Amino acid sequence: SLPCEPGAAPAPGAVTTVSFRIPDACGAWRSVSALVHVAHRSVDAEGGTRLGLAFDDPTDAPLDPVVEFLTVDRRLLTLGGRELLRR
Repeated sequence: SLPCEPGAAPAPGAVTTVSFRIPDACGAWRSVSALVHVAHRSVDAEGGTRLGLAFDDPTDAPLDPVVEFLTVDRRLLTLGGRELLRR
């Protein structure tokens, strides 16, 4: 969500870059950037704008922090879980 009117947010079909910080498995924060396509836009409950984004390949390398963030069992260990999830 963005704290702005829909007309001030990127329109569906626009291409932009988003940057965000995620924790890795060691507890360090990593900055990640990605090229995104705006798939849809709507007004959220607080009067801001909610964007639906479609991600292309991340522009930052290496991808390890992203993989670690998306791997549930590693994140659970980092957050204090005692053992890996059994698949």
